[in-house]
Amino acid sequence: MEEGRPLDGETGDPYLISAEESARLLRNAPWSRFAAVGDSGAEGITEPVAGYATRPWFDRVAAGLRQVRPDLVSRNFGKMNLVASQVRETQLDPALEFAPDLVAVLSGGNDIIQREFRPAQTEPEIVKVISAFRDRGTTVVTMGLFDITTSPYVPEKY
Repeated sequence: MEEGRPLDGETGDPYLISAEESARLLRNAPWSRFAAVGDSGAEGITEPVAGYATRPWFDRVAAGLRQVRPDLVSRNFGKMNLVASQVRETQLDPALEFAPDLVAVLSGGNDIIQREFRPAQTEPEIVKVISAFRDRGTTVVTMGLFDITTSPYVPEKY
């Protein structure tokens, strides 16, 4: 892909794999219960982009997993505008009750953008959430934020 060149939509996007490739990569996936907890990153806030299905990442991952595990049950607990302590307070118990064997934890992004970011308070909140799932044997996936200010694909207003 040439730097700064817009993509041709899903069919021409070198970063998206086909349904067939997804099924091949996931053919031995052991998971039957998939969840996400966190802020807007977990919720999957999305905007329409020409040539792409308006579909949050969580729904895309669940669909990929359902290709090989049609019985997959999924639930997204993510809600925008929450800081890490609110994610733990409002989502951890319901998500643990759901009993996922695969969980994506996306939390801390809203803490970072506060006027005064306090990593010493944020980190333990995220660790509590991750640890609670790991203690139950859940596979935990985390994701970090990228610097949107340097991306040619993120609109200037962001």
